Amino acid sequence: MFSPALEAEVEAALRSTDTLRVAAALTAGTRDENDLTNLVFGDRHPDRGGRPLKRTEPDFGRLSREWLDVRSTLVRPLLWAYIRADAQRIALGEWRWWGNGTRVENEPDVRDRLLEYWRAATPSPPTGDAVWQWAWSAAFISYVLRHAGAGSHFQYSTAHRVYLHRAIRNATTEPGHPIQALPVTAVRPRVGDLVCTWRSGRRVTYAQLAAMAAPPSGHPMHCDIVTEVGPGEIRVVGGNKAPAPGVACGTGHDGCTVNSGRHALTGGVLAPLTGTRSGWIAVVRIGP
Repeated sequence: MFSPALEAEVEAALRSTDTLRVAAALTAGTRDENDLTNLVFGDRHPDRGGRPLKRTEPDFGRLSREWLDVRSTLVRPLLWAYIRADAQRIALGEWRWWGNGTRVENEPDVRDRLLEYWRAATPSPPTGDAVWQWAWSAAFISYVLRHAGAGSHFQYSTAHRVYLHRAIRNATTEPGHPIQALPVTAVRPRVGDLVCTWRSGRRVTYAQLAAMAAPPSGHPMHCDIVTEVGPGEIRVVGGNKAPAPGVACGTGHDGCTVNSGRHALTGGVLAPLTGTRSGWIAVVRIGP
């Protein structure tokens, strides 16, 4: 029988070994949380020879609680930290590909890139000039999160309203879901999270948005990916954005691009935007 202090030391050492095991698997590309949990559980119980748990086992209750504890307290936080880090890396890589916002959508060599974004969001991507004439900012978000490994947890779409409403429903009806949208006043954004606004002069609150039973068409919304969090501001990257402040986006050679921006934090949370835009509404948390 170990003393409480020794038990704590053994548990800490076990956790450290488990963390290294999960980190190695994540680095190798594994993104399935059950596979990652089974790796740790198998290491802890080598006598099982990798056999899956069965309800008929005499010690099923204790072993299943241990398996679930490994998944919720070790695997999920690490997995989603890696996914957020990958989202940051991919978003910044795309921004650099677009010349830090100097290359625009209607240039000849950009079409294939835009098609990659659309294909990540829909099985029926647009064709011809519609590839860049249609708003593609939600397709960009879908591309980044799909390639970051968010899997089936994220509802990929060509419209921000679709995945945002899904994330709001997750927060109210599935508190354990890894993708949840919360009011901007309630949570500090993290690297890899999304921040969302309404793209018009209409003032829309999170409560009003959450009260909508379904995401109506014509939702003029936009979300960016957080790539940096400082003490008083965040930096974001998004698609279908203007190449420079005050420059028209979407007509002639002043087309849209992937660009970065900075936004102030007040008391650790996102400050409302000023001017004609309605302000930030929600933070979509990517992972627990």
